[in-house]
Amino acid sequence: MKIKLILLVILSLSLGACLSLESTESLNPTPTPTLACEMHTASMMLAASVTVLEVGEAITVTVTLSNEGCATLGMPQYWLGVASVEEESIFDPSEPEPVVHYLAVSPGQSDMAEFVLRAVKSGQATLTASASFEVHLGYPGPAYWAGSNTKEPLIVTVKP
Repeated sequence: MKIKLILLVILSLSLGACLSLESTESLNPTPTPTLACEMHTASMMLAASVTVLEVGEAITVTVTLSNEGCATLGMPQYWLGVASVEEESIFDPSEPEPVVHYLAVSPGQSDMAEFVLRAVKSGQATLTASASFEVHLGYPGPAYWAGSNTKEPLIVTVKP
C-alpha cells in the first residue's frame, strides 16, 4: 500500500513538472527566423491642418513615414525643420523637439508624428521633415541606421 502511494506521488510530481515545462515554453516561444531583406524602402509625407493662419493661431503638422520595402523599420525619430527669411522665427517653438516612437514599422505599414506650432509673428515659413530609423534585415540578423526626408516642402503663411 505504501509503495503504491509513493509511486502515485512520484508519478503526479513528474506529470506536474512536465505540464509546467510545457506551459512555460508556450508562453515564451522562440521567434521564427525571417528571411533577410536586401535593402529598405521608405517614403515620407508632410501635411498641415492649415497653410494660412493668423498670429496667435496654432498649426498641427503631421509627418507620415511609410515602409514600402521588405525590412522592418524600428524606433523612428522625427524632426521638423522650420525655415523663414525673417530674422526671428514666426513660430513658437522655432525649433520643435524631435519625436521618438519606440515601435517597429513593418513592411506595408505607416507611422505618424505630430508637431504643434503657434504663430507669433507674420511671415512665411518653409517646413520640411526628416526621420531616422533602424533597419532590421531579418531576425536574427544585421541592422543599420538609415533615414528619409520629405521630397516636397510645405509653405505656410502667417498673416498679421
